[in-house]
Amino acid sequence: MAAAATLLGAPGGRSAGADRLQAALEQAARVPGRQLWAADADTGNLLASAPRGSPALGPRPPGSLLKVFLYLLAADRLPGCLSALASCGSSPAAVRALDACWDRRGHGNVGFREGLAYSCQRFASMLAARVEPEAARAFFRGLGLQVEPGARAGGKAVQEGARRRAAELTGHDGTIRAEPLALLAALVACVNGGYLYRLDGAKPVLVRHYLWRPEAVRAVREGLELAALAGTARVAGLKGCLAKTGTAPTLLPDGRVDPASTQGWAFACLAEGRPRVAILVHLDRGIGAQAAAVAGKALAIWRAAGDAK
Repeated sequence: MAAAATLLGAPGGRSAGADRLQAALEQAARVPGRQLWAADADTGNLLASAPRGSPALGPRPPGSLLKVFLYLLAADRLPGCLSALASCGSSPAAVRALDACWDRRGHGNVGFREGLAYSCQRFASMLAARVEPEAARAFFRGLGLQVEPGARAGGKAVQEGARRRAAELTGHDGTIRAEPLALLAALVACVNGGYLYRLDGAKPVLVRHYLWRPEAVRAVREGLELAALAGTARVAGLKGCLAKTGTAPTLLPDGRVDPASTQGWAFACLAEGRPRVAILVHLDRGIGAQAAAVAGKALAIWRAAGDAK
């Protein structure tokens, strides 16, 4: 791949490589309601965003992208989670996804990596029951996410206890929200060795370097790699990437979540090479798998233009 310095160009200017990446994102974002951002996972440089000049999105629920952070937290502080298994059986449509799994066929017996790759709700709920809620909220805040007090799904508070905790920590109730660039920075930190950057300026700022357990980071990376190959992002053409999809409730004008419609997210990061481009996609309406397809399209256009070799 082209060196990062070549892609970014000299200070105060843009290289042809940067223009090609911008053009790739612009082409993938032609359908109204799509927004994309791209950063260098290793340097924290914000490389491109599209559509150019579009208004900044406010904090939004990241849906199942939140599971990346939950899995990392659990693996880092509760090593036994790496060998845990969850049984995800089939469930009728009448049973809410939070009480079973989004995949009504079930995932069977799943481990840590498969649970992340398939975004298995059974495994994620098990992790949510094991971590300390306040520790999880502090972890999310440290990564730049926002914890909205008293967020309620469709005006109805989720029942307290294990179900309430699962709803919050796995992205079902909209309590945890993030601005897109903060979300991209947090996801990048999970795959670049723990370097959390602030991406909202002309020059990246290193906010913190996390020293997570290597086994925890490796397991999360393996789960994200499996997601691109055989998990929720498998049809997006993201081979060679670390990927995760997220389907989240949309927001009503008063800030509550709307259970009747969803917004889609996807994260895709090249597993190796330079620059290690990481892309975040948001769809105003849709699901995570659709957002992943947009990320795959943007990367394919960029690769075809000659910057990824």
